[in-house]
Amino acid sequence: NGIPTTWLNYGTANGTSDPDAKWEYRGPSTTPNNTVGSRGAYFSSPTPIACATASHGFVVFDSDFLDNAGIAGNFGNGIAAAHHVAELITDRIDLSSYSVVDLIFTQYYRRFAGPGGSQAVPATYVDFSTDGGTSWPYSVTLNSGVSVNSSTSTNDVVVIQAGSYIGGEDSVKVRFRFDGDYYFWNIDDIS
Repeated sequence: NGIPTTWLNYGTANGTSDPDAKWEYRGPSTTPNNTVGSRGAYFSSPTPIACATASHGFVVFDSDFLDNAGIAGNFGNGIAAAHHVAELITDRIDLSSYSVVDLIFTQYYRRFAGPGGSQAVPATYVDFSTDGGTSWPYSVTLNSGVSVNSSTSTNDVVVIQAGSYIGGEDSVKVRFRFDGDYYFWNIDDIS
């Protein structure tokens, strides 16, 4: 039924807070719906994530489309110009009874550039807070092995052994952070 209302979802476009630079839910009743992945100009097919529950919807950060409105050569003229930093933050999770914690989700990511427009790093990060989101001392960089202009599989399962970061803590928040330029990051089946 979409992104939970208790989660935070916001971002910046070209260094400025922008209500359009955020994660988008694609479900069976949304426009576009869950059969459409990226709508950007630089992907030949709008293939969505292929995970177990994609028919119920997924979330996407579509940097390509936000920057160019799906028009080749239209750099910076979409509804939210790149460079993007978009954060999707869970509500508080009590893990005080659990020392072994794995964060598991399915992703589909296509890489261009990470922070500062650097092609040496990806744009995908998972951050952990143990104080309810006041600070984010733990960060995991994802997709370093994905080459520029390449992508993961459409059903890539990510497993982060997070017990050393958040195990035994009672005020945990998890942040999915896109920090870069182009292309997209689809996520679903978070557990």
